[in-house]
Amino acid sequence: EAVSKKTEGQLDKLADAILSTNPLLEAFGNAKTVRNNNSSRFGKMMRLHFEQSGAVKGAFIKTYLLEKSRVVSITDPERSYHIFYQLMAGAPAECKGSTLAGLDAAKLRVLGQSKCITLNGVDDKKEFGEVASSLDKLGVTEASKNEMYTVLSALLLLSNVTMITDDNDKA
Repeated sequence: EAVSKKTEGQLDKLADAILSTNPLLEAFGNAKTVRNNNSSRFGKMMRLHFEQSGAVKGAFIKTYLLEKSRVVSITDPERSYHIFYQLMAGAPAECKGSTLAGLDAAKLRVLGQSKCITLNGVDDKKEFGEVASSLDKLGVTEASKNEMYTVLSALLLLSNVTMITDDNDKA
């Protein structure tokens, strides 16, 4: 019976981990389009592995066809990937860095290309908390989370860099 309870606990933890991937996949792979406020901009295949008893033994998620152009260019009234708005609304200043923390999402070129910064009925700050919670459930370290937030912040700040070209194709 003790082994059975241990196995049940492991299966519950595994099921919780599998379910925890959904907020992450949505944050990093979904965006608002003209027709859908939560449109998947990638393909996803989830392969579940089962025990003989029918209990979930493991899972493998493969993503493909991510719409990369959405990171640098969007049209009004669309939005880029949810994670950028969630980061701006919900991440503490130390996660974003002092430069980004002092900016409004609409002032960032990539996000400001569209006038749609917020969505009715969606709390980006709360959604950021769910992403952070999912990362915790999946065992992502604080150092790795901070590195991820730094990369996301850098992408947003890079969108404000203006390149000036010359006649020799230099910028």
